[in-house]
Amino acid sequence: MTPTAKTVVSCTDDQRSILLDGLRSLIIWFLAINAALWLLGGIFHLPWIQAIGIGILAMAVFGVLPRILRANRNLLRIPCPACGQPVGDHFTENSRIHLRCRHCGEVSPTDCGVAVCGGMPYKITW
Repeated sequence: MTPTAKTVVSCTDDQRSILLDGLRSLIIWFLAINAALWLLGGIFHLPWIQAIGIGILAMAVFGVLPRILRANRNLLRIPCPACGQPVGDHFTENSRIHLRCRHCGEVSPTDCGVAVCGGMPYKITW
């Protein structure tokens, strides 16, 4: 039995655009609000106002977590190269994301890699 060449699915650019969409403005707002609260707390000697800045951290989490979930849902919607249906499953092996079709069972590698600890997806050329 000879191994067949797998079609490499291109998804890195989509994943990066989903994760980066509006992230810069979210970070600027988070830093501006946090800095203003720390400044007001220092001026009026009210440390509880500074503690609100820690609560603003939750806002950052609620801004990043939906992006990660959206990127994962995007991977599930990619059409299978073999049958054309949405794949429905993905896994990571050797830092490369692979798509597994729930309809036909085909496993397809992507050009998208992620670090072991997470982070921004990068394009794999090998």
